[in-house]
Amino acid sequence: MVLEAVAVIAVVIFAVLAAAVIQTQLKLQKTLAEVRCVLGAVQQEIPVLAANFNSMAQAVSALSMEARHGIGQASGFLRVVEDAGERLTQIQRLMFGKGDGWYTQARDIWAGVRAASSVLLEQFH
Repeated sequence: MVLEAVAVIAVVIFAVLAAAVIQTQLKLQKTLAEVRCVLGAVQQEIPVLAANFNSMAQAVSALSMEARHGIGQASGFLRVVEDAGERLTQIQRLMFGKGDGWYTQARDIWAGVRAASSVLLEQFH
């Protein structure tokens, strides 16, 4: 009787283990089928993504070339503006320098001529 009880317990344990293994195997097969489906979708998407990546890389390359060209033009323009500013500064120093610019000298000469002419006019009148 004890032997029969042990045998029944062993059969029940074996049945429970077999049911657990079968259930795990069914879940594993279902998961494997889902993985195959996902891998198939990924295989279809990879060429499209690679093509999109290549076109985006080409667009970025073209954009960087345009930006480089624009920066070159802007730097040329800024050099011209800088040169014009330096020339204006030179002209200003020449005309309105610290007492020795030609404008200052011409103004002083003109003032001297006016003063001399007014003195001469007063003496002759």
